[in-house]
Amino acid sequence: MAYDELTATAVEVDRLGAAGMTMPPPLAALYRLWSEKRGARRAPARGDFDIFELRPWLGFLTLIDVIDGGRDFFYRVSGTNVTEFYGNDLTNRRLSEVEPGIRAVVEPEYRRVIADARPLFVVRRPRVRRESARVARCLLPLSSDGRTIDQIFIGFHELGEEA
Repeated sequence: MAYDELTATAVEVDRLGAAGMTMPPPLAALYRLWSEKRGARRAPARGDFDIFELRPWLGFLTLIDVIDGGRDFFYRVSGTNVTEFYGNDLTNRRLSEVEPGIRAVVEPEYRRVIADARPLFVVRRPRVRRESARVARCLLPLSSDGRTIDQIFIGFHELGEEA
């Protein structure tokens, strides 16, 4: 699976307006829930989210553990819709075990979320089943101790075909 990085756009969520971008409603709702759970902290903890609250996004979520401050990442779970779209289930795999082309694209995004502790909105055209498909992802940092980003929630939304 190859990625066309020239069509990728990554913007911090709080700068979307200045970039003339908006998130699809499902990702915007997930971001609002994350923001509500965060409160005044740097990032909410995974334990702050009730599974029933996440029900609308369950097939569209990926949960990643940060290993050794970002030296590697572990895909704790990859939603069924995400897996179906990409044709590749990353659940229970480390990023270091994934195809180098994929790593080269997503690893800098993950590291950016860890370093900045800020949500990141990414629109990309992955070359999967059809080249004109586009996806949007919202990467949301999580912290079990209120300081260190140790997990990342990723909401996924298929934008559809480009003309």
